[in-house]
Amino acid sequence: MTFRQYLAGFALGKIRTTEFPEVAVRALEEGYDTPALVALAGVTLREQSRSEVQDLWNRALEQLGMPLPRRRDAGLVLRDCYANRVAAGLMTPRSGAGEIIELARDLTDVFPDQQYVGDGLG
Repeated sequence: MTFRQYLAGFALGKIRTTEFPEVAVRALEEGYDTPALVALAGVTLREQSRSEVQDLWNRALEQLGMPLPRRRDAGLVLRDCYANRVAAGLMTPRSGAGEIIELARDLTDVFPDQQYVGDGLG
C-alpha cells in the first residue's frame, strides 16, 4: 500500500497503532520526510507505549501538513487500492471483493445504496 492508501485506511479505522512504524517507513520510501516520521519508523512497541506511538503519528501528520481524508474520499482510495491489488495479482479476487463489500457496508452513510446493495460505492 502507498502512504496515501494507509492514510485512507487510518481514516476508516482499518490501520492499527502497531502498524504506524511500517506506515512511516513507507512514507519515507515515498519521499516524505519529517523528524517525527523518522522517529516513528524506528519505533518498536517494546520500547514505547501505544500512546507515545500515537503521539508520534499525530506529530508526523501535523509536520507533513496532511489532514486525514474524509470518509468518502478514503473509501474511494481503498476501493481503488483493492481493485488494483486484484488486477496486479497481489490479492485474490475473492479477498478483494470481500474488502470492497466490507467498505460498502461500513460506508453506507456516505455511499447509500442505489438499486443494489453496495452499488453506491461504485
